[in-house]
Amino acid sequence: MKVGMALSQPPLPEGGAPGKCAIGLLRGLVANGIEVRAVAAGRSFDGVAAGAEVPPDLPVRVLAAPEVLSRSRARCSKVLRPGGELGRGPFEQAFRTVASDVDLLHLEEVETGWCGRGLRQPRVLHVHYLTREDRRGQVWAPGVLHAAELAYAEARLARAHRWLLASSPLVAARLRQLSRRSRVEVVPLSLDPALYSPAPLDGLPVLGVIGTAAWPPTAAAMRRLVTQVWPHVRKAVPEARLQVAGRGTERFTDFLRQPGVEVLGEVPSAGTFLRGLSALVFPLVRGSGMKVKVLEAMASGLPVVTTPAGAEGVGSSGGVEVVEDSTGFVSASCELLRDAHARRQRGSDARRDFLARFSPAVTTAALMEVYAEAARGYLARAGLPPSAVRRSPPVPGWWPDCAASVITDGMGLNITAMSYLVISGAPGALRDLGIATAATLPAHLKRSLTWDQGSEMGRHSEFSLAADLPVFFCDPASPWQRGSNENANGLLRQYFPKGTDLAVHSGEHLAAVAAELNGRPRKTLGWQTPAERLAELLTPPS
Repeated sequence: MKVGMALSQPPLPEGGAPGKCAIGLLRGLVANGIEVRAVAAGRSFDGVAAGAEVPPDLPVRVLAAPEVLSRSRARCSKVLRPGGELGRGPFEQAFRTVASDVDLLHLEEVETGWCGRGLRQPRVLHVHYLTREDRRGQVWAPGVLHAAELAYAEARLARAHRWLLASSPLVAARLRQLSRRSRVEVVPLSLDPALYSPAPLDGLPVLGVIGTAAWPPTAAAMRRLVTQVWPHVRKAVPEARLQVAGRGTERFTDFLRQPGVEVLGEVPSAGTFLRGLSALVFPLVRGSGMKVKVLEAMASGLPVVTTPAGAEGVGSSGGVEVVEDSTGFVSASCELLRDAHARRQRGSDARRDFLARFSPAVTTAALMEVYAEAARGYLARAGLPPSAVRRSPPVPGWWPDCAASVITDGMGLNITAMSYLVISGAPGALRDLGIATAATLPAHLKRSLTWDQGSEMGRHSEFSLAADLPVFFCDPASPWQRGSNENANGLLRQYFPKGTDLAVHSGEHLAAVAAELNGRPRKTLGWQTPAERLAELLTPPS
């Protein structure tokens, strides 16, 4: 499948929040076998002007944002296409060029929602947050007209798209209210964990918060932290420090009146800043969508203390503590500053939770299902075979890829359990290992087996007869047709990077990796672990 994508910001490790998430999105799609062709808008604030470069492995062309319109034309544009700056000029032309040879259009964020209007391909719009929710019950004097324009754009674009993606269940619920005819699915934001080294969580006790001060909810959260929470924390832990960072925070000079507070302004690297903290404290009162700073802290193995709004789309977990009042923030912060063991344990839990739920391979698995369904009608009208969008059979199957063999049970449950790693790629060895493994499965869990293309599968007919299992194959260069397996392979890559010599790993180590993967909660299983759900299937009914 070929996807044309419009990005509101370039995919940069140290760019804006949308750009950081774009890296995870693109790498997840490429890992799933999707051919992506993307264009991104370069802005003065996103790092491109400072010489930042898009990672060379990402299929993205960066273009300057469209020129400023005259006052009369700008007013007309705000009415006809509110928030549609990227839907005109060279950016729109470049996107239409990309769209000339793709099967589906992916528009990332509301700002790109007007791109490619009138094209025949299905369009998928991914909404990160809703301005109308951020402004509910409040009036912000700065930027009020621009915010009103964005809220109007959200309503117009929600009704104009058949397929809508939401970063969180709350955003999804609001989108369904805006457009009852649209299909709305939750697809969380993602970050590439390789860009975030685990925080050491040692040294002096330091709390911190980072964000763009121009966004009123973040500015209010910073002020609440400094004026209502920090004085009590400092009194209980006199040696503690608080660091406030982010674009525009240098204007908060009054924060410096509080003992132990440092205002750093914009920092070169959010990841480096987070690694120097003991915990991220973010007392956000309002603000819709997933908060990328919370995801970055989790990816860095940093404990988080925040509100329900700050944890939207993430929820409370071992590494993310959700509280509401200032007393709760003081108590949670003091515990993390005083107890090094608790701090490290929660940091480890945060990193583990991130990898299990928000790494690229995991979040793009849900997106693959939307792509396949949205593109099916278009490809059929184009005269392409149904196999162009057919996914692997939703029944148990044994799917080897590269050096990994994975036992999966579909039936809508997406149960995944790694059985072993294949060291030899010879057809005979693969056949024998497959027969031995299939023999360990209960008969009622054996339905079919789906393989990728590869010479090591050359003796599949012998395996099928011996194991009494029908064998199916993906279309050439179409690993996305078995997205659940690609998801599992992405998880395995966290332990065994591509090119790893598996012969140096003992069977005990491989078994330990399998046990850890099977102990990770999965969203598709209602946050049960694969081991728990498999145990239910193997337990005879009473």
